[in-house]
Amino acid sequence: MSKELTRNQIFEILDTKPTNPRWSWCAISPDHKRAIFTLWDDKIRDGKYKFLSRSDPLRNRPGENDQRRILELVTEKNILTYGLVCIAKDITASPRSIKEIDNSYILNIKINKDNGNYVAIIKEKTLILEIVNEIKKENRKSLSSIADLPIGSEIPDRANRVTSSFVRDNKVRKFVLNRAGGQCEYCGKIGFEIKDNKYYIETHHIIALENNGKDTIDNVIGLCPNHHREAHYGIDGDKLELEFIKILTAKMKAAQQGDAPEPATKAISASQPSIAPAR
Repeated sequence: MSKELTRNQIFEILDTKPTNPRWSWCAISPDHKRAIFTLWDDKIRDGKYKFLSRSDPLRNRPGENDQRRILELVTEKNILTYGLVCIAKDITASPRSIKEIDNSYILNIKINKDNGNYVAIIKEKTLILEIVNEIKKENRKSLSSIADLPIGSEIPDRANRVTSSFVRDNKVRKFVLNRAGGQCEYCGKIGFEIKDNKYYIETHHIIALENNGKDTIDNVIGLCPNHHREAHYGIDGDKLELEFIKILTAKMKAAQQGDAPEPATKAISASQPSIAPAR
């Protein structure tokens, strides 16, 4: 069973950064294109959410001061803004702590400022996976500048047989298998040994090609057979896909910075070939 994503993990896969992961209740992307705020579900009324107002006491808490600053930025620069719906452990507590988070959807919101009061107008509910896919498109140009990375296909060709299927880019597949190094990129388990001292790993498109997913290295992950099947058929498959995105986001950032990604568990000996194609 997959793990629940934390608020900070969701901030990360949306490429937004909190001022301080310990006490920040919101986050903004480094390029100021996106911002996300924590919204308490019990405070959403008639499609609106009231943030801090001019009449609220100034308690000089770091989280509240940080929220005021980013609210001001969002309204001044008309930044694309999202709301992450959370359930509080105790709605009477101050400050609150999170009991539960909606891991699948976030809200598209528009924040208005009127006489010092900040109010979010909730426009629609959006799958986190859809937003991540849009962020990937924005980052495609910078990712393709990394030396020797296969470009892949935005719109994979179809092979004409009795039924129509997608032609996958073999360079992308080989790159992902090399990146995985014989280990599941999710759990770190080493694949079983096959001929030529190689280890069996399967490749998986996080957003499926038939769902307009890309055949590119930031949408393909190397998995053990167990987690590959769970992604396709498990009841927590959607949550698992979000965790895959988080893993690949971290690896792509490390590649951009020139850092080698750390293995999930123990490393395979350098003397052993560690790549095996999926059958």
